[in-house]
Amino acid sequence: MIDISTRQPIGDGATWSYSGQFGAPQMLGNKDSEVHMLQVLDAILIDGFNENTATGIELLPDGFVKIKFGTAVDYQLRQKLLISGANDPNLNGEHVITSAIGADFLIKAPDVTITTGTIKARVAPLGWESIFGSTNPKKRAYRSKNPNTTQSVLYLDVSYPPGSGYSTSGPIKRTMVSICRDMVDLGVQIGSYTDSVNNYSKNPNGSLFWRQKGYASKAEGVNIPTPSEWTIVGNGDYFYFMVDWVGYTAGLNRGLKDLYCFGDMPSILGEADEWCCVWTGINNPNDENNYYNPVSPVTTGVSSGKFFISKHDGTVDMPSFFFTPNGSAVNYTTGYSGGLEFPNPTTNSMVVSNLYTVSSGALRSTMPRILTISHSLGANYSAYNNKFIDGVLVVSVAATTGASNSFNAGYIGFDMGD
Repeated sequence: MIDISTRQPIGDGATWSYSGQFGAPQMLGNKDSEVHMLQVLDAILIDGFNENTATGIELLPDGFVKIKFGTAVDYQLRQKLLISGANDPNLNGEHVITSAIGADFLIKAPDVTITTGTIKARVAPLGWESIFGSTNPKKRAYRSKNPNTTQSVLYLDVSYPPGSGYSTSGPIKRTMVSICRDMVDLGVQIGSYTDSVNNYSKNPNGSLFWRQKGYASKAEGVNIPTPSEWTIVGNGDYFYFMVDWVGYTAGLNRGLKDLYCFGDMPSILGEADEWCCVWTGINNPNDENNYYNPVSPVTTGVSSGKFFISKHDGTVDMPSFFFTPNGSAVNYTTGYSGGLEFPNPTTNSMVVSNLYTVSSGALRSTMPRILTISHSLGANYSAYNNKFIDGVLVVSVAATTGASNSFNAGYIGFDMGD
């Protein structure tokens, strides 16, 4: 018997970051901007960002170490820092921030005994690799470095092929997505899992996308100086990527986000179904005739295309799935449509549930860390965005509109550990 109510174990080393932090890479919206999603993913998956030199180190009781910077550096609770330059090797490497007090941060590092060195810290990357580096301005091929995962290749292309129908005046509006078993030359897929879905012979754009900035039609230019807000949660095996791409503000204010994700998720059947690589994004087989066609996260909390690879046999195998909090054929709540009072009157806390995938009537995989929120958290999408409630990182996925007020704030949660 599988008890799907049991909270998934923590300890897979996830970290998080968001676009509002100091030094975070941005996806700009001006018509002349060529700053795009790949630069954000390079920083978050591969390189890290916002490096600062510590002004002091202090050893505290119970194995805690205080790292002092002397000025605001904007590191966040439960974020991983990548530390280098310490004379004590036990301090170098990745450490989770357990407490933030002004410009000082606590980590748990009980083996540290030496506090000298030119100690630098930055927001740690998730630990992926870009197999062909980052020299190509339009294309990337990312994969996990963990040999125990499927190591499926996520191939992203922000260029516009001939006949795409997109305005090329900038900024980049979407990233085409392909997934394959391997890649030796950039862009040449070996064992593609997505070609039958993308069908490039029929549609030069393909059909699978992650969006960066959009307007009422793909043929229209976009000139909105505000960057696309984003939040990323994940580790070296998987990541969730939430992007506010909406440029059409006449009906929707900022804050409406798509939830994208990619990577290996724990299978319910373990080794019997060990290939469980999940992808979510936009699946639009109609050549995006109307680019502005969002799926409201208030209702679904996710984008419209959800697929996973069930086994590694070199064939295309990407059945669709849906998210569920309890294995039943129902959608999950997003901190808007839950209906429970906040905080819960009997516990004075927030009520959350784990998420799972269901495909063809079968419970297939768990979704690490991501949580559905059973409360209505209010109409202001920024009130809890990228903040912690009861140890849960809360991220806005919906906004309040202007006059019609048809969308209220919606949130999803992430269990980032104690």
